[in-house]
Amino acid sequence: MVRASVNELWLRINSLLRHEQLDRDLEDELAYHLDRRVQKNLEAGMKAQEAFC
Repeated sequence: MVRASVNELWLRINSLLRHEQLDRDLEDELAYHLDRRVQKNLEAGMKAQEAFC
């Protein structure tokens, strides 16, 4: 239990110190998933404008 609390505290401190990198990582992850969704929509026959909405 104490170990879990220490681990959680470490993760929170680390995220505060590395927030810019974590923000970039999150943006990259979201962009990847959006791109995949658009690609699947295009493959399913949607028009380009519809696929991006």
